[in-house]
Amino acid sequence: MIKLIPGLNGKIEWSFGDEKKSSRLTFLYACREELYLYRRSFVFCKLSFLAGMSRLIGKQILTNHSVEGCNLEVSMEIQWYPGHMAKSRRELKEILPLINLAVEVADARLPKSSRNPDLDKVLGDKPRVLLLNKADLAETEKVAAWVTYYSSRQQRVLPFNAKTGEGLSQLYQVFEEVAAALGRMRGRKSRQLRICVVGVPNVGKSSVLNRLVRRNAAQVGNKPGVTKGRQWVKKGRWEVLDTPGLLWPKIEDDMTGWLLAFTGTIKPEILQPEELALRLIQMLTEEYPSRLKEVYGLSDLDRAEQVLEAIGRKRGCLVKGGQVDSLRAANLLWNDFRSGALGRFTLEDPPLSFPC
Repeated sequence: MIKLIPGLNGKIEWSFGDEKKSSRLTFLYACREELYLYRRSFVFCKLSFLAGMSRLIGKQILTNHSVEGCNLEVSMEIQWYPGHMAKSRRELKEILPLINLAVEVADARLPKSSRNPDLDKVLGDKPRVLLLNKADLAETEKVAAWVTYYSSRQQRVLPFNAKTGEGLSQLYQVFEEVAAALGRMRGRKSRQLRICVVGVPNVGKSSVLNRLVRRNAAQVGNKPGVTKGRQWVKKGRWEVLDTPGLLWPKIEDDMTGWLLAFTGTIKPEILQPEELALRLIQMLTEEYPSRLKEVYGLSDLDRAEQVLEAIGRKRGCLVKGGQVDSLRAANLLWNDFRSGALGRFTLEDPPLSFPC
C-alpha cells in the first residue's frame, strides 16, 4: 500500500511499507513504472509501482486512485495550529489566577467538536459556563438535547445567539450567582467579576463579548483568526477578557477536522475548496438530501462531483465556453451552508444514553 496524505500548504506525507517521508512538494507526477515526487525541478524520491499509471496530479489530490496490483490511498489531513495559538494558550494560563469565571463559546451546530479538549486542562476547576452560540443556525430540538446532555454532566450550559441577544438574561443571572458565591466566600455581599471568553476560532467569541457589554468593543469577523491578542473590556462590576481562538495541537479524528472546516473554524486559506465542497455534499446527501434539492432545484444526487457541477450551472458559476468554475461553485456552496441559506443544521447528536 502506498499512502499519500496531502497536508497544509502543499506538504505531502507518504509511506511505503515501513518507510515514511514528509516534504513540501510542488507537484506530483505518476508515470508508467514509477511515481516521482518532484521538489521544484529536482527529483525528491521515487517509489516503484506494481502496475502502470500515467497521471498528472496537482498540489492537492482530490480523490482516491487505484491501479491493478497497487492501491494508492489519498486523503486530506486537516490541521491548523499557528504559533499565536500556542502563545495565547501560555498567556491564558498565566492570567488564569486573575479570572473568576470562564465563558466558553462553542458552535451550536457542533456542540462537541467545537469544544477544545485542552481547555479542561487549562481551566481546571475554574467556574465555567458553556454557550452554544449561533443557535439560530442550529436545529432547535438538537440544541435542546445537547443542553440536557451537558446539564446532566453538571455543566452550566445555555443556548445563545450573539446577534440577537437570545440567552443574555440567563447569562447575566449566571454572573450574579458566581459573584454572590465569591462574595460569600470573602464575607461580602458581592464582588467584581473578571471574566474570560474562550473557545475555538470563529465561534463568535468577540460577538459574545460585544453583546455582553452592549457595544462594539471587540473586532469581529466571519472568519477565524480575527482576534490576535488579549482584549480587556470593562462594564460596571465586570471586566471581560476576549482571547484569540484556540485549537488543540493535533486533531486526531478526521471527521472532527472536516466538521470544523465546514463551519469555518479552520482558516479557509489552508483548505482545498473543491475537496471541502465535495465532502460537504456527501454529508448533506446522506443526512439532509432534501435541502440540496429544494435550495438548488436538483433531482440527481448520485455523485458529489455532478452535484457540484449542477449547483455551479444553476447559480451561473461559469467561465468562458460555458464550463463550470468549480472553485466559485464550491465557495458558493460553502457560504450558503455557513450563512444559513441552506437551513438549520446540527451536525452532531448527543450520546444516546446518559445519566439523568
